[in-house]
Amino acid sequence: MDGKLLGTAPVKPVGTSGAHFSASFTPPSVPFKLMLKGKTKKGNQFERNSHSVAKPSNVLIRVAYAKEEYTVPVKGNGFVMFIVHNNGPTEVFDIDVKDTEKFQPTLTRSTITVRKGRTSFFSVSFKAKSPAYPGGTNAVLVTVTGKTSKTTAGHVVTLMVT
Repeated sequence: MDGKLLGTAPVKPVGTSGAHFSASFTPPSVPFKLMLKGKTKKGNQFERNSHSVAKPSNVLIRVAYAKEEYTVPVKGNGFVMFIVHNNGPTEVFDIDVKDTEKFQPTLTRSTITVRKGRTSFFSVSFKAKSPAYPGGTNAVLVTVTGKTSKTTAGHVVTLMVT
């Protein structure tokens, strides 16, 4: 936040498309922003800074897998698997999915128990609401909230009808 460098992490390509990259690091215990520096395929230097501030939390939710690159067939189901990591005390989390526009979500379960220092998984199936038109997209918010701590973590995924 104050411009001091807290650490560095190497970025590695993921997959063969050249469009996805990954980096792993231990986040600091204070609010921070990310800075990405590198070179393009053509050798040009670039630098990007995050607009939003990342705040430390004991709970993190991310996508582990998205069937067919975040798409939902007009006459079928999309599928997204989420991972929840908990650094706080073992806790039961309520799972919530917010979408009312284009997709009908179905949870595999409504709660998930995540032990301290561990990860757990849950999945959500999505069906396109009628009438669904190919190319339509909508953002879906998935959150987990601790029953005891009330700690909340969320993740937004954008799905597209195919």
